[in-house]
Amino acid sequence: MNYEIILFDIDGTLFDFGKSEENAFQKAFLEFGFPAATEDYRPRYKEISKVLSGELEQGQWE
Repeated sequence: MNYEIILFDIDGTLFDFGKSEENAFQKAFLEFGFPAATEDYRPRYKEISKVLSGELEQGQWE
């Protein structure tokens, strides 16, 4: 597969990754029948996400 253009958005100027993450977080809660996610859940979510992202980067997931 050949690409003509590759965009890197490391500072969030093109895509708002924080907003996308928040939307996905809220939709996941609603999809599985939980009440809307509150800020009480964010620290634990971030902790789990960091661990899983590290495992993915290390090739522990396929």
